[in-house]
Amino acid sequence: MNTHDDELLANVKKVAAWADMQRKMTKWSLLFVLLFIPAMVVFAVTMEHCSEKRKARIRASGESWSDVYGASCDGHVEKAIRIGASLIQKTPGYEAGHSRLAFLYLTAGDLTRAEHHFEEAHRLFPSHENRGNLEAVRRRIAQESQPSPSE
Repeated sequence: MNTHDDELLANVKKVAAWADMQRKMTKWSLLFVLLFIPAMVVFAVTMEHCSEKRKARIRASGESWSDVYGASCDGHVEKAIRIGASLIQKTPGYEAGHSRLAFLYLTAGDLTRAEHHFEEAHRLFPSHENRGNLEAVRRRIAQESQPSPSE
C-alpha cells in the first residue's frame, strides 16, 4: 500500500468512528426521550389529580378565602376566623392562609393564636414580611406580659 491509500484508510476509519458515535448518541437520546416524556406525563397527571382533589375538598365545604375576606370586611371577625380555621385544616400548607388567619386573631385580640399562625406562615415561607409579622406580635406579647408602671 502506498501513502495515499493509508491516508484514505485513516479517513475512512475516522468517518466510521464518527458515524458509530452518532449512532450511539442517537440511540441514547431516543431512549432518554422515550423514558423521560412518559415519566413527565405521569408526573403532570398525578399533580393535576392531587390539585383537583384539593380543590374539590375546598369546594365541598362551600367556603373559600373570599368568604373570610367578606366576613371580616362586614365586621364579623369571629365568623371569618371560623371559616379561616376550617380552610386551614383542609390546606395546612397554605402560607397566605396562615397569615390571614393570624391577622384575624390579632384583630380579635388573641395574640397566642396569632403568634402560632405567624410562626406557621414563616415556617412555610420564610420571607422578610412573615418574619417581621412574627417579631411584631412577639414584641406585643412581651409588652402585654410586663406589669404596667402603675401596678
